Amino acid sequence: MRNKKSQAEDLLQFVFVVLVLVVIVLIFSFKDMNRKKLTKEQLDFQTLSQDASELLAKYLRLQFNEVDDTNLADAIGLYFSTKDDNLLKKIYALTNEFFSRSVLETDLSSWSIEINYPGKSPVVIESQKSMSEYPIRVEISNIEIPAYNSQLIKIRLFQTKKDERI
Repeated sequence: MRNKKSQAEDLLQFVFVVLVLVVIVLIFSFKDMNRKKLTKEQLDFQTLSQDASELLAKYLRLQFNEVDDTNLADAIGLYFSTKDDNLLKKIYALTNEFFSRSVLETDLSSWSIEINYPGKSPVVIESQKSMSEYPIRVEISNIEIPAYNSQLIKIRLFQTKKDERI
């Protein structure tokens, strides 16, 4: 029969091996959880980007003026050629109305849109929440539309949020 000291040493070795195995299993499971979380975030972002592209295209097709049947894309091009402030106010109002009712406006995020015309200062339209509560902007979609003088107007749609998680 073995003595008690030898049994205690064997037990300590066994406990040490079990602890090492538990730590290894935990490390690999956390690593797997992080990989799954990252994959889910990437998939969510890709889905959001696709939805945002469709949303931006729908936004540009909105009817702007019922009399001459112009859409919002035409109105944006017309604004950069005329610099009419009343036209810009109407674009602001229609943009706020459209995007404030979209999937981008949630409790955790909001939206912002930037319209760039070459050689002119960009027009930024954003929700009230974006201006005051959500400083981080992540571009989720962009599109270029033709202007009246064969230039291209670049429109970028952003999701605004408080932190790095969407």
